[in-house]
Formats: sequence, C-alpha cells, structure tokens
Amino acid sequence: MRYLLIIMISSILLHASTPFRGVGTTALSYYYDKSAIDFIIQEQIPSVRIHIYILNTMKKLDVNSTKSLELNLKWSKEIYKRLDDNNISSMITISDFPISKTKCINKRKKSYWQNQDCINQIYKVVKETVNIFKDTNLIGYEFLGEPVVQKMGRSLEPNNWNSVFKNIIKITRGIDREKYLLYSVAPWAISSHYHKVKPFNDNKIIYNAHMYQPHKYTHQKVKRIKEAYGYPLWIWFRRWDKDKLYEQLKPLIDFGKKYDKPISISEFSVILWAENSNKYLQDLLEIFNENGMSWYYFNIGSLYKGWDARYIGCVDENMKKYYNYEGKNSKRFKLLNRYFREE
Repeated sequence: MRYLLIIMISSILLHASTPFRGVGTTALSYYYDKSAIDFIIQEQIPSVRIHIYILNTMKKLDVNSTKSLELNLKWSKEIYKRLDDNNISSMITISDFPISKTKCINKRKKSYWQNQDCINQIYKVVKETVNIFKDTNLIGYEFLGEPVVQKMGRSLEPNNWNSVFKNIIKITRGIDREKYLLYSVAPWAISSHYHKVKPFNDNKIIYNAHMYQPHKYTHQKVKRIKEAYGYPLWIWFRRWDKDKLYEQLKPLIDFGKKYDKPISISEFSVILWAENSNKYLQDLLEIFNENGMSWYYFNIGSLYKGWDARYIGCVDENMKKYYNYEGKNSKRFKLLNRYFREE
C-alpha cells in the first residue's frame, strides 16, 4: 500500500511541477502518422506540447471550424491519454481561431483585433478546449502563442492583447482553477519584450516566449531566406553566439527572478540544414536549464519535416529539400535527449 501511494504521489508531482522539458507535436500528426507518438512514448520524452491547427484541418478535410475544433480536440485527447498512460505530461497550444476559411484568418492585421466576432471566436475555442480537458492531468494551455500586428513593416503589440488574455484567464478559471496558462509576450513572443511586462493576478501563469533568433539563421532556405549561414554568425553588425542568445533571453529570465514566476520557451528550433545547428541548440539548452526554464523543442511529428529532430535534411540550389530518417540515432535527437533530464 505504501509503495502504491509513493507511485501515486510521484505521478501527481510529474504532472504538476515545473520546469517541463520536451518536444512539440501536432494533433494532425496523430491523424496522419501515429509513429510520432509511438516514438515519444518509446523514448520516454518527459513532456509534449500538442499543437492544434484548426484552419489546416478545415482545408484538408473540407469541414467547418466547429467540426475542425471537434476533431482536433478528439485527436488531442487521444494523444493526451496515450501520453498520460505512459507518465508523460502534455499541454495544448492553439494559435488560429478562424470562423470560416476566409474570416478571422490573419491575426497580423489590426482589423482582426478590432473585430469582436474574431475575439469572441477566441473565447469560444478557449471555453470548449478547457471544458474537454478540465478533469485530466493536462499541464495547461497556450492560446495565441505569437500575438502581433504588422503595420508598414513594423511588428507591434495588439492594443488589446492584455485585455484579451485577461478574459482568457477569466474564462479558464471559471472552468478550471488548477491548470497553467501560458502568457506569450507581444509582438511575436520575443523574450526581449519582457522589460515592459507586469505579472497577472493569477498564480498559475507561466510567462512564455518563443526563440528563433536570429531568424535568418534558424529559417535559412525556408521560403524567402535563400542565404546560408553558419553559427556563430554576424548579422546586422552583431555577432550571434551564446552570449548574444543569453542577452536576447535575459529580459524574460530577469522577469522570472524579479517576480518569482515560472518562465518557459514553448517553441524553439533551427532548420535541419543550418550549419552548426546542434551548437546553436546546445547553447540555448544550456541557458534554459541553467535558468530553470521550461522548454519545448519544435518539433517531432509534423506535416513538414524540416524541424523534425528524428531526421537529417539538406537543400539543393533549387531549394528542393531531402530528408533521411534516423530516429533516436540522429545527432539532434541525441542532443535533446541529454538535456531532457539534466539537473
């Protein structure tokens, strides 16, 4: 009986304590390819960020937004259950909240944030998602992971982002008072903006950012970035190395220390073919772990393999991509695996 009690307490602590370390995956990956979840379970990755893509499902399966959310929550619940049965914690992230295939699509436009129908759709999705998972061991939720308005080449914070997030807190706490909510700073969830953030009146908020800086390096030869870069590198007359990466993250780290709040990087990565990409990732992982941050690598299991840690990849002069599956033997996964449980 005592042994059983110890196991139960350990399971509760596993699901409730920070920091969380793991990888992202998608509900769509589970729908098309269950091997990603099988891999995560086989390798006992400690935690998983389950990404729901509502518009993608609407287009792929030709369904409306209500049906898309229903399907994605169903797939996510199945993923959650498999992970939970194997003592792997998980969280849900949703970044798109379309009403139709053409309405409330572009969150980078000021008009999106001024449209009450679009804002109400966010609240509707939040409510339905929290209701589905309220009685589970789910860690929590990340809604609107990269809030931003783009205007004349500038990236700005939506004027009402914090009021929208306060309403997300209110809706969530009306259903579930225990699970975490991840707050992402605007614009683009870039950690350097944390100098202007004040904590919310809620003790279950994780203060969060995404980390893809410098973008020209992490996203090289993806879409419009045709140049190739190695790491460390010089961009915009600045040398990007571990010290520079820490400088980018320092406002978030300082915020966590100042207010005694949990902090996280819920999404970070670098494209597979970037030169010295493992050194870049190692520098970030050392910073994350040294500062007690939760983190989720993006990703394992996706419709696009360019970020998948199980693969190696290359790109030719015509921007055509090639991949080879190496699974747990890939250098990138071996690197991540070292840091999942490092104290």
